[in-house]
Amino acid sequence: MGRLVKLVGAVGVCLLCSTPGLSHSQNPQDLLDQLGQSVQEIKTIDAQMQANLELKQQHEKEYERLQEDGEQYEQYGEEYDSGKAHFESACGGPLPEAQYDPCNQEKAELDAMWEELDQWRSRRISWKEDLDRAERERVGEAKRLGARRKSLVEQANRILAELQRLRQFRRANQECAGLQSLEEIHHCMRRLWEGTR
Repeated sequence: MGRLVKLVGAVGVCLLCSTPGLSHSQNPQDLLDQLGQSVQEIKTIDAQMQANLELKQQHEKEYERLQEDGEQYEQYGEEYDSGKAHFESACGGPLPEAQYDPCNQEKAELDAMWEELDQWRSRRISWKEDLDRAERERVGEAKRLGARRKSLVEQANRILAELQRLRQFRRANQECAGLQSLEEIHHCMRRLWEGTR
């Protein structure tokens, strides 16, 4: 009977090695090491996600500054439109000679304002394009980090489940080995094997 118990114990180890999802190298220590690596990577990703969130807040502030700049740009544009309307009213058509110099001065000021508005508009377009591109990249990175974190959590949960199954298997294996008859051992091992699939 002593040999039979040893044989049953050996069969239990064999069953353990052939359990789906396990390989010969996946003993509890290997699984714990994998779990530790997953947890460490999750911590690293959490730190990266925090940095990503801080970058999002910076982008939001930058969008606010862009909005404020846009309001100033619009206001300056309205000043230009008002000056242009005044120029067209005061300096349109035939002019007395005394008005030539003031109208030329006003036109030069309007031209300078237009040039400034044009350069301002170009800066705003580049600013917004750069900010939009940076935000798209940040969003893409956030999605990648989120997907990787989800995958790691699922992997960690699978490892925990595997460790739990190993613990239950070993406990049940010991219970089977303690039975007295070959038939009882056979039924116990069969139940155990079917429960691992």
